[in-house]
Amino acid sequence: MIKKLENKLVGKFKAKECLYTYSGTSALYVSFLYAKSLGRTKILIPNIICPQVVIAAIRAGLEYEFCDINLDDYVMDLNSIKQIYKINNFDILLLAHVYGHICSNDIISFCKFHNIFIIEDCAQTYKFNPLCDLSIFSFGHTKFLDNDFMGGGILSMNDLSKLRYINNTLANPVFEDLDHNIQEYRKEFYNLDKSNDNYFTKFQELLLKYTKFYKVERYNFVLYKKLDQLEHICKNRIKKMQIYKQEMIHDLIIHPKLSHDSIAWRYTFRFLGNREKLLVNLRKNNIDCSSWYIGCNKIFKKKVLKNSSILENQIVNLWLDEKTSMEKIQDNIKTIVKIIHKLSTKGDNEYVFFR
Repeated sequence: MIKKLENKLVGKFKAKECLYTYSGTSALYVSFLYAKSLGRTKILIPNIICPQVVIAAIRAGLEYEFCDINLDDYVMDLNSIKQIYKINNFDILLLAHVYGHICSNDIISFCKFHNIFIIEDCAQTYKFNPLCDLSIFSFGHTKFLDNDFMGGGILSMNDLSKLRYINNTLANPVFEDLDHNIQEYRKEFYNLDKSNDNYFTKFQELLLKYTKFYKVERYNFVLYKKLDQLEHICKNRIKKMQIYKQEMIHDLIIHPKLSHDSIAWRYTFRFLGNREKLLVNLRKNNIDCSSWYIGCNKIFKKKVLKNSSILENQIVNLWLDEKTSMEKIQDNIKTIVKIIHKLSTKGDNEYVFFR
């Protein structure tokens, strides 16, 4: 039955092969182990990304480095990649389309020229690039095709038999323990003291403790059915992101400059005023929002990267999922602009010019 799901994923994304996995994180871990089995040991990861990606690299025994992001689209910056390659000849690159923003094909060309193994991270979008060596997907919480069974996958134009073997060596999930572990993680995370000098060390320890990798044991019939809705889901997300970009106008808002094929996971923009006060006011008005992500360099004790430091203090994410209607987004825009205007006229904003 799992093969039936894999065949449907192959058809949807026009890949040659698919390996269905327990989660997107497990898909990354299996991909990292496979790259290491090829003799590749150094991976470059964008600094602005979910930190569990880094945990998967650590668990796979890879050396890792972070590259800076571009302030136009918030994904990997080609100049940063080139500068790091001169110093540290990494042989794996994680091409992560963070926030659903598609990375430049120039990065792929650079990697091909230097024989760098490309693992494409499509967890926050649904665009498969056949030029990449491996492409990983996530069907977990908040993703485009999220479902109660979650799941992940690896797609490729290459043979995946060795990855299938690696995946089968992973532990079986103990479902009774999974909810308990999630609750324990949340409890310990929210108990962390951000004012403590050891906050990021404790955060890293927490991630290492609770990030697990499993093999698949059950057929995901929910995902199989939901795949039929993918085109509709993507079209609606594109419409919603266009509404935000065209109608949410204010001098303190900088919209991302996205490629034509980007499909946003969240609508993500830079706010030049007091971001924390904005978030508080948005939540008071029942607008779902977040400020993900902080730079991984902080969590994993690496050097400061300029653009990442700017972005992590300005980023605002707004929801685009199926539960958020077009009408809700238009109401949100009116409320957001009013809040920003009120905060700025009261003098509660600090203008920071990084244009």
